Amino acid sequence: MPHVSWHSLPAEVHAAVHEQTGPVTEVEPVEAGSVADVVAILHTGTGRPFCVKGARDDNPRAWMQRREALLNPHMPPFAPRLRWQVETAGWSLLGFDRAPGRHVDVTPGSPDRARKNADGLGGFSVIDPGGNWIRVFQKPATMPTPPPAPTGRLAKVLANAIVLADSKGDAGQAARILDSALARPQADDDPVTHVEVLVYRAELAMTLHDPETATEMLARVEHIALNADETGRAAPTFEIATDLVEALR
Repeated sequence: MPHVSWHSLPAEVHAAVHEQTGPVTEVEPVEAGSVADVVAILHTGTGRPFCVKGARDDNPRAWMQRREALLNPHMPPFAPRLRWQVETAGWSLLGFDRAPGRHVDVTPGSPDRARKNADGLGGFSVIDPGGNWIRVFQKPATMPTPPPAPTGRLAKVLANAIVLADSKGDAGQAARILDSALARPQADDDPVTHVEVLVYRAELAMTLHDPETATEMLARVEHIALNADETGRAAPTFEIATDLVEALR
């Protein structure tokens, strides 16, 4: 998505942002970002820079930016903190601490892509003479506590899909079982798990070089209603969704 220039924003937007930052001495455009209409680093007279992301109210993905604001308090300590939020003149803007670094690469085969099983560890798979798949990975410094067995229809389907895709390398079959589960929604489905299934299905679509399906799955996330507790539980998944949106640019 081509970004608009910071200097082309309405005067009301500049004034509202300056109330939060003080005088802006330099604007450094940022090309990355597919949700926002404008992304820039604002250098201020106090010497404190901010990363600002802004979306028009009529941007169909503006909901993702507003949800990012709700999720930020639930992010781990190393995540950039949201310092201010401005809603004016048809624009929504978020101001974060600047965090130098590069964007995560979630394309197939990228070392940035954490595995869903084995506590996120990388490794390789082999097949023994009996046809059994064996996952081999480096032993961590401390062994993680095994997660509890998944409960609920969607959680069990998601766990099976993760084994198929991340351990056996069969992303196609993993996608098919998720599609089957998503086609038969049930009233007691956990909404957080529903979000996790949609986002993982989008990740599989990226692996399968199917950006249309990835875009569709991420768009469906918008329509899942979450309360405050559920929003906090879903925070890591929404972070992955944001990375996937960036990769779809």
